[in-house]
Amino acid sequence: RLPSTPSPWRRTRRRTESPLLPATTGQRQRPDGHQPPHHARVDGYRAEIEAEAPAYTLGELRKALETTQVSLACRLSVTQPTLSGIENGNDPMLSTLRNVVEGLGGRLEVIAVFENFRFRLALGESPTP
Repeated sequence: RLPSTPSPWRRTRRRTESPLLPATTGQRQRPDGHQPPHHARVDGYRAEIEAEAPAYTLGELRKALETTQVSLACRLSVTQPTLSGIENGNDPMLSTLRNVVEGLGGRLEVIAVFENFRFRLALGESPTP
């Protein structure tokens, strides 16, 4: 029996996603441009929830994850006073934010939000094909 090989005549599905991610209000519109009323309600609720979502400082995030400054500083190979300065700083560098979030076990994502679109910014990542 011959090994299974894909047919050269078989069509492959190309990835056609736009790099622009539409805001939630534009995702469920019909081709004629109208949006069902219940979708508008859901989008309204979603916008309210997103507006009320809490924003955390680095210190609050660390505390919420039940991690001490000393243990996180050890994971980041910095001193506890240095970490305290990072947490209380007003304008940390993105690389510093990334290191702290990764030290807490997470992954940093940066999203630029506009009126009708959201963009996930690829910072320090290779560009998408």
